This record gives sequence, structure tokens and C-alpha cells, in this order.
Amino acid sequence: MSQITLLPVEIQTQILSYLPFYDQVHASRACNLWQDILTSYPFRYTERYRTRTLYTPERIHLIWVHKLFFDHWEGYGGNPQSRVVEFKCGIQDGRITTYMICDDSYTLDWENYDTKLCQTEIETEISQSPMLDEPFFEYIPFGDKDRGVTAHKAYKLPLRVIVWGKALRYLDLGRNQENHIDDRVVVEGISIKQLVGELWKEVEAFLRRRDRIGVVEPSQLVFTLRDEWTDGPLRLWIEIL
Repeated sequence: MSQITLLPVEIQTQILSYLPFYDQVHASRACNLWQDILTSYPFRYTERYRTRTLYTPERIHLIWVHKLFFDHWEGYGGNPQSRVVEFKCGIQDGRITTYMICDDSYTLDWENYDTKLCQTEIETEISQSPMLDEPFFEYIPFGDKDRGVTAHKAYKLPLRVIVWGKALRYLDLGRNQENHIDDRVVVEGISIKQLVGELWKEVEAFLRRRDRIGVVEPSQLVFTLRDEWTDGPLRLWIEIL
């Protein structure tokens, strides 16, 4: 570890706050002090969540959703040097065994668009990270009326789950190309690890219904929340690898 750790904790905290979210995830694995800083309560709520707005006929709702579920793009669209960072879990013998951050960097050939000249893919395991125990989302109350309601009853976030992936081309899906498998509500306070476990059970049930000959054997799931405005459920895409 460099001499940066000799600086006062306040200064280290300020330096770490300038890191992009996924680089914070990597930094939290460097030492116990940085893990404590990056998973502390104040740091969590200033750096870890992204605000989403959901519309209902009654009112507008503001939600904090954990950044781990949003894929991160750098240089996409007009820049040959690109980077994509995603949240994955590994599947073995029908159960989740690992949680990972996949950092995919590549260079595009502009003469043959979408041809990758050089590609580096790094998977970092975060199975022991305290971030997995953080809430998937939190409700932001506004006004005394909302504050009174949320003090006694947890907010329920509508979530639409959609699966996709090349492996699904072997299944008889009919016209349902989006493979929408569930509309559900997620209760405030559920952790990332708990939610991923429940989603894997839903994917398993979907495959049992559609994959009658057992051709699809998932080894990984990639989770992506689309950064979009919506007047319906928040849409979560699960890629089956």
C-alpha cells in the first residue's frame, strides 16, 4: 500500500470520493481502512445510489437505486476506445456461487465497425464485499404526508424482470421476444444479495417451463437496469450466459 494511507482519514475520504463508482468497488478491496470508508453510512448515501423518478396517477416518487445494477459505459458512440462494466453472478450446480464485477475494455476498428481489435476482460470477485448487503433501493419521502406513511410501512417498488441472451434462441418463446418473466414488487430494505437470490429462482422457474429438453445450462447472469424514464415498473434485464 502506498503512502496515501498515511494521510488523515478525512483527506483519504475526499480522494476516494472522486473515483467512479466501479473503481470505488475495486478500491474497497485494497485494505480494511478503505473498505470501512467506502461502506460507511455517509459515503454510501452520497456515492452509492442513483436517483430514479417513477410516475403514478397519484404522485411522483423519487427512488434511490443502487448503482451496482446500472451498467457503466465509457467512450461508447464515436470513440474507438470503449469500456463497459457490469454486475454478474456465477451459477454452478443450480446455485449462485460468486458475485463479480466484469470490466470489459476494447478498441474498435472503424473500417470494419463493431470489429474488436483488442479486448481485455477482467472479472473481479466481490462475493465478500459488504456492498452486497446494502439495500437494493431506498424511498425518498417528500413532505410530511409521505414521511408519516414510510415511517410505518415500507415502500414497495414495482419491478419488471426481463431475460435475454443467445442461449434462449433454443427455446420455444413464440412471439414474446422480450421474454418478460415477471412483474413484482420489491419491498424497501431488501439487500442486493437477497434480491439476486430471488431473481435466480424466477429465472430457474422460467427455464423449467420453457426448456423442456434441458439445453440451457446458465453459468452466469448479468444484471442491468436501463437508465431510462418510465411511467411503469422499473425494468431489470437479466442476460443468461
